[in-house]
Amino acid sequence: MHSNLSVRLVAEFLGTFVLVFGGCGSAVFAAQVLDGSAGVNMGIGFLGVALAFGLTVLTMAYAVGHISGGHFNPAVTLGALLAGRIDGRSVAPYMAVQVIGASAAGAVLYAIASGREGFDAVAGGVASNGYAERSPDGYSLVAVLIAETVLTAIFAAQVLDGSAGVNMGIGFLGVALAFGLTVLTMAYAVGHISGGHFNP
Repeated sequence: MHSNLSVRLVAEFLGTFVLVFGGCGSAVFAAQVLDGSAGVNMGIGFLGVALAFGLTVLTMAYAVGHISGGHFNPAVTLGALLAGRIDGRSVAPYMAVQVIGASAAGAVLYAIASGREGFDAVAGGVASNGYAERSPDGYSLVAVLIAETVLTAIFAAQVLDGSAGVNMGIGFLGVALAFGLTVLTMAYAVGHISGGHFNP
């Protein structure tokens, strides 16, 4: 990791922004695209959205992971603190820029989406996590909490274990690939339950 906290925070902001913009953007704009003339869904669907999240994590972990650790998620930062992999003084700033980066990406996505006639963020859900009627398959709050908690913990553990892999010679590309494939696999596993965001 880079020794300068400001540089690490810029990397976390960029990584989180791109993750939310790319992943959620694919869910908002490309998951279901109806061909008006034929009534055929030309969108990327659930599997495409999961792939977009996985590839976005892979790309940003490779691009800036060596600078900041590539957390892009407050749960991962908390895990890094508990594992002694990040200085306690860096935790609040990391989490703050992650929230700011995600919010900025959300604002950009909202600005783009609201340019379409008939757009309604509340009625449409706009790629939100959810339970009951907001769950893609109608799962209960308890089921969603279990799925999100377990998979967030698995992801945080994998990121922490994977970051140790850099020191074992697999390099940042190998670590980034592991991160991206983990997100892809988890999104396939529980995306239909909760939306699969693995983020508090």
